[in-house]
Amino acid sequence: MRIIKLNKNLILILTVLLFILNIYFIKKADTLAQQGALLKKKIATLNKDVLKFKSWVTQRNFENFIEGKKVPLSVLENPVYKNHFSIKSKVNKLSIVLVATSEDCSSCTEEEIEMWKEFLNHNMSNGIESFSIYHNNTGESLNKFKQDYQNLFPVISDPEFIFKRELDIQRAPVILILNKNRIIYSHIPISEDKEKTKNFIRKIERILQ
Repeated sequence: MRIIKLNKNLILILTVLLFILNIYFIKKADTLAQQGALLKKKIATLNKDVLKFKSWVTQRNFENFIEGKKVPLSVLENPVYKNHFSIKSKVNKLSIVLVATSEDCSSCTEEEIEMWKEFLNHNMSNGIESFSIYHNNTGESLNKFKQDYQNLFPVISDPEFIFKRELDIQRAPVILILNKNRIIYSHIPISEDKEKTKNFIRKIERILQ
């Protein structure tokens, strides 16, 4: 009888201990869940900051990647481009080329276009040529792009992506500055960073001085 009573007491003690442990682990799990949610929030914030930084790095990496490339003969001799690129290119003649793939150029804001218009109006006497290369095979899209940019950047239609493919252009829109058929500078417009465009235009103006 005594053994049975001891066993009952032991079972009661174990039951109480299990109950206490259960409450402890429930509270612990709740605390860990809260900490996990907080950590997840911090990670999301960090990822957002990293992506923002990565976006800038990617843009600058591409600009560095494309600068120095020469327009290949496959483009120079192509009927689409032969009237715009000369194999015997003129010394110190700059060409400003806007490469786009969509008429809805989110980076080509009105303010951005006005900056380029002012620059070209002041520097046409320096023999600068400007045109745009539009990679899209939709007639309606091409007409819309021409309507917006033809006066400032006369449009070359390249629905077969010849220029983009041959120069491995991975980002668009992009503005390229060419001298003797070589890309000396490249610029990815950023709608929320007009200072970047202003600094880029100042860089070209220094070349022309």
